[in-house]
Amino acid sequence: MEGREDTRASSITFLRPDGARVYYAHVMDIIVCEGDKVKAGDVIARVGNNGYAIHIHIGAWNDEGPLQIRFDLKAMGDYLKVHGDEGYYL
Repeated sequence: MEGREDTRASSITFLRPDGARVYYAHVMDIIVCEGDKVKAGDVIARVGNNGYAIHIHIGAWNDEGPLQIRFDLKAMGDYLKVHGDEGYYL
């Protein structure tokens, strides 16, 4: 649209050392580049906006099929205590 900032979100996929792939959809301002090595706690992108809502989709799988995802709620809470939730980063 003319006069409107492009806020469309994108996606990123990570290949883990164990062969699993982790996919994040609806992310913005991706900070990492192909080939970068990342570890837990590294900022990789911002949560995106598809024009209707700010959210992400996360999927994980390996050669045998989909994997169950578990979130570290304590780590998320610790992060939010320090940084707040404005511009929440992945």
